[in-house]
Amino acid sequence: MPLALSARRNSGQVFGKLVGATLGFLLGIGALWFGIWNQSRVRAAESWPVVQGVIDSSSVATSSGRRGRTTYRCKVAYHFSVDGKAFSGENMDPTGNQNESSTAAHDHVRRYPKGGPCTVHYDPADPSVSCLELGTTVTGWIFVLVGLGMVLGCGFGFAKTFLSLGRV
Repeated sequence: MPLALSARRNSGQVFGKLVGATLGFLLGIGALWFGIWNQSRVRAAESWPVVQGVIDSSSVATSSGRRGRTTYRCKVAYHFSVDGKAFSGENMDPTGNQNESSTAAHDHVRRYPKGGPCTVHYDPADPSVSCLELGTTVTGWIFVLVGLGMVLGCGFGFAKTFLSLGRV
């Protein structure tokens, strides 16, 4: 009887480890995909053409997270034209993700005052996709590293669990 209970308990633990490793692996793949997409978007934007635009509005937006941490974001709106057709945009960077420090957000507002000129980078395939600044985003690299770590760690855990199935 103790052997049967032990086998049942072990199979439950093995199943739990496999489910956990599988879920972690899938989450890691998702994080890795998002990070790679983010970085590829930044790289693609480096070859976009530029035009002059005008800032319509510029302000600092704040939001509070669950842990009471305040995040800052420069909210900017601008307009520009490509081949005589009018477009508008709100992205600071090519990914549209930009949480930053209070100082950096306020610096952006000073750099892009309402009514001031701006250089707009736009996607030639779809000029409605645009941004004001290029550069690598830290968020993208964080997702790449975290995703890679999860994929490798969960893959290792998955392999270790399967290898241990042959041993009693």
